[in-house]
This record gives sequence, structure tokens and C-alpha cells, in this order.
Amino acid sequence: MFRVVPAKIYMLFHLSCAQVIVMKAIKMIGILLVFALFSGIGLAQEIEEEDIEEAGIIGNPLGAEVRMLQLEKAIERQIVSGEIIIERILEYNETTDIEKLNATLEEIRNLLEIVQNYDFNQGLNESELAADFVELKVQARDLTRIFREEAREMTDQDIQERIREGVHERVREMKEEHKQELQEIKNRYNKRVMEHVMNRTGINNTEAMENIRNGRMGPEEFKGMLRREMAQANPEKREEILARIRETNSETEVALQQVKERVRQKTQLIEERLENKMTKVQEKLNNLPAKGGPFSDNETPGNQGDNNKGRGGRE
Repeated sequence: MFRVVPAKIYMLFHLSCAQVIVMKAIKMIGILLVFALFSGIGLAQEIEEEDIEEAGIIGNPLGAEVRMLQLEKAIERQIVSGEIIIERILEYNETTDIEKLNATLEEIRNLLEIVQNYDFNQGLNESELAADFVELKVQARDLTRIFREEAREMTDQDIQERIREGVHERVREMKEEHKQELQEIKNRYNKRVMEHVMNRTGINNTEAMENIRNGRMGPEEFKGMLRREMAQANPEKREEILARIRETNSETEVALQQVKERVRQKTQLIEERLENKMTKVQEKLNNLPAKGGPFSDNETPGNQGDNNKGRGGRE
């Protein structure tokens, strides 16, 4: 026996379908927006898959700026960490030969200057910008590894632990100091994405667009606005908006994958350049005049007395 579906039940079913469409749209928008873009860049000579993944957002100059600024701040923290390490090592024994440490730290400072002065308007395409980012990041990681290995040879585990505490404390402070600047560029990136989505979907909301441009609408507010717009739209318009969001998301994903694939194709060339650079750095360090070992004959690590206990160390 056939039963007639009550109108109220039909309306509930229809509403749930609309909600599903809205949820799909909002989920796809979330993929485009940057909520956790600034995962920490660790500062090791092979290019890792993580390096290529991080380069994926470099689909435009602003995406490159985002990654370069993140790299810049990471290098700044490594430099401060290195300065603290050298200071603490000398506190334990002022006669310690730190020439290699100073020379390596100077190489890191030179790299920082290159990153800070990087020209995003030199006419490079997305894959070239991404390749430059990967090369600079891996170079920073290699220099940091060399510095840490040299510092480790000069200290025992007890001293390393004491040094490490102070470095971690200062790095935490610097991360807090960098938050605002990183947040500002993240907001600029998200604003560009939100404006692009508004234009592509054809949503005519003058107030929302003005709020985006003035920085008064963030990702969460933007998603809420989209929910309301789609809930108020008729089924045909709702499907049209969803189709355009799906198309935008697909185009973005294709662009990201193309950038990453081109970087993968350049991996061997980048690694060869890096090997040449690091070989020159290592030769420079090896040619530094020796000034004796880290400790004199009557001193051993961990035997400097309580008054000489330092704080801080490698991150």
C-alpha cells in the first residue's frame, strides 16, 4: 500500500539535502583558506617530501611571500639560538675554540640576508619561486645541522642539556614576537582567497566584500556568510554556487600539484647546487686555523663547578 508522504516530512528531507550541499561547499572553502599555514619549519642535504609539500601553496607571489617570511623567522630563531650556544660554551670555558661555530653562524646570517632581500617580482613563474624556496630552506637546514654537530663535539651531554633549556626559552619568546607579523601576511593571503571565491561564485554581497577588503571578516565569518547565502538561495542557485566552488577547488588543487611536480623534477638540480655550496662552506671551515681543543688539559666538560653552570643551548 502506497502512503502519501506528509508535507512536513518532505520539507525536512528537502532541508537536510540543502544542508548537505552547504556543508560540502563550506568544507571545500576550508581547503582553500589557510588556517594552520604556519606549521614550524624545521631547520638536514636531501630534499624531503615535506619541503615540496610546503612549497605547494606558492601558486602566486603572495604564496611565496608567506613561505619566505616563515623561513626568514625560522632562520632568525636559529641565529639567536647559535649566539646563545656560543655564549654559553664560552661561559664554561673561555678558551674554547669557537672559530668554526662563528664562521658557520656567519654563513647562516648571509643566508638570512638573501631570504630577506628576495625579489618576488623578478619574473619567475610559480614553480621557479617554489624551487627557490625549497633550495633556501634545505640550505638553512644544512647549515644549522653543521653548527649543531660542531657545538655537540665541544660539550658533553650534561652541558648540552643546560644550554638547551635557555635556547628553548628564548625561541618561545621569539615565536610570540613573530606571531603578529605572520598573522598579518596570513590574513592577506586569506583575504585574496575569499575575494576570489566571492567573484567566482557570483555571490552578490556588497557588505561582505567590503568587510573582507577592510579586514573585518576572517575565515570563520566568511564560512558563516556562505552558509547564510546558500541557505537563502533557491535550489538552482545553490547548486550553481556549489558547482563553482567545486570548480575553483579543483583548479586550485591542480595548480598546487603542478607546482609540486615541477619542483620534484628539479630536485636533482637543486641538490647538486646545494652540494656545491655546502662543499665550499665545509672547505672554508676546514681551512680555519686551529686554536686548540674545547677544554684545556686540566678541565673536562661538566667539571667547571656549580658557579659556572650555564643555562640555554641548542633548540
